[in-house]
Amino acid sequence: MAKVIVINEELCLGCKQCVTDCALAHSEVKSLVEAMAKGVELQSRVHIEKVGEQCIPLQCRNCEDAPCITTCPKEAISRSGENEPVKLDADRCTGCTFCLSVCPFGVIEMSRDGKAAVKCDLCAERTEAGQLPACVEACPTGAIQFVELDESLRLRLRESAEQIKASLPADEPSPADEPNSKMARCNCCDRPFAPVKQLQFIRSKLPEHVPLANLCCRCRRSHSAALLARRFQHSEKK
Repeated sequence: MAKVIVINEELCLGCKQCVTDCALAHSEVKSLVEAMAKGVELQSRVHIEKVGEQCIPLQCRNCEDAPCITTCPKEAISRSGENEPVKLDADRCTGCTFCLSVCPFGVIEMSRDGKAAVKCDLCAERTEAGQLPACVEACPTGAIQFVELDESLRLRLRESAEQIKASLPADEPSPADEPNSKMARCNCCDRPFAPVKQLQFIRSKLPEHVPLANLCCRCRRSHSAALLARRFQHSEKK
């Protein structure tokens, strides 16, 4: 049975140790001191979003109907089986940013050098060697866990992902309504985030039920974290 990362929001302190250790695990250096000495730019695959007093760790949720797989023109993003994680092959990635525009959680980013996309890979090298993912091992409170994917958990993850997708703001104004605009602007922060023609092409590749919201990655993460925090608060009151 495959394993997945799950989050216990109640236990997250927002210490960002998971962010640091994830970044180090995906670099050639072994410590922050070495990174600073060599001028290495570290990049984590985990993001901590703060919603009021609540801290929400976010990384790839390995969606069942992952839109990043559907839209990747080079098949750089794939999964080997139904229960397997979504993997990104940096060698095949051309940096087109299609996946960034469709990830509901906003957890796919471009690498520091801009050559390829990067996302959580469940620390494949570590897990194949019998170790835990770096973020899981680093978390001092056990807020990030690596557990077996059973049917109950699958349903919970599916429900969470569907709620995130359904809550994304509609992709308005539509790129087609702005023929003179070259860049689409985020509906939340108003920053340009993707070429209009690119979004039109992506929309043509996606099933109608998959949202394509005009939100940048940063605002997608904030939006997702806010909804997950509300879900957690609601479950606490039950």
